[in-house]
Amino acid sequence: MLSPRERLWRLGLARELCDLQVARQYTPYKDGLQAAVLPEYTGLLHMYLLANSEEAHAQALLERFNPPEGALIADVGCGTGRLTRLLQQERIDLTFILLDGNLWHLRACPTDTGRVAADGQWLPLRAESVDVVLVSYALGYFLAAQLFFEAKQVLTVGGQLVVYDLVAKDEAADLFLVTLGYKTYTMERLRQLAAGYGFKEQHIEVVASPVLSPLVADVPGVNVVLQEVEPVCCVWNKG
Repeated sequence: MLSPRERLWRLGLARELCDLQVARQYTPYKDGLQAAVLPEYTGLLHMYLLANSEEAHAQALLERFNPPEGALIADVGCGTGRLTRLLQQERIDLTFILLDGNLWHLRACPTDTGRVAADGQWLPLRAESVDVVLVSYALGYFLAAQLFFEAKQVLTVGGQLVVYDLVAKDEAADLFLVTLGYKTYTMERLRQLAAGYGFKEQHIEVVASPVLSPLVADVPGVNVVLQEVEPVCCVWNKG
C-alpha cells in the first residue's frame, strides 16, 4: 500500500515524463534559429547570464560553488563546451568531462577534454568518481529525478551537484515546453528531489538581476516566454 507521499511522488514523475514526451514534439530553437544562428554563434547557449560578460559570468558561477583545488567536474548537457573553456580560464587546476546527447554539440567541444555522448538520464561514469556534477541550462531536456539519482551515484561523498538553470514560477507554466521543447521544474520540486535523494543544500539563489543573453535578446516574443520562469543557482552536497 503506497503512502500519500509515495503516491504524490509517483504522480509527479508521471506528469514530468508526459511533459518530456510533449517537449520532444517541438524542435529546440525552432523557427530556424538552430539552423540559422547556432552554427555561427560561438557564445554561451544560455538565456540569462550572472554578469555583463561571459568571462564575468564564469567567475560569478565559480564563486557560488567554489570547487576544491584539482576538482574533477562532469559538465552534463555541456553544449559546445563554451562554459568549460571559460571556467578553465578562471581555474586552470580544474579538470572536466563533457557529456551531451547532441553529437553536433560534442564535435564543437574542446578536443583536449574528455567527451562522452550521454545526458542526465544516464551518466556512464564510475561510482564516486567526480567531485562536481554541473548542469547549466540543460535540466529541461531530461527527467530531473533521474539526474539526482545519477549524480548521487557518480559524486564523491561531499561532492557537489550544481544547477544553474531556469525554474518555473508556477506548475502550470508551459510556454517554454511548447515553444522551445524545454521542461522547466519549480524550485519546490527541485528541493523535494534533492532532499529525497539525500542531498544537503549549500547555496540556493533566485538570481536577482540576471543579464539577458545575446543569443535570445532579439528573438521576437522572448519576453513573453520568460515571464513564466526565473534563473536560479543551486548547489547541493551529497550526504
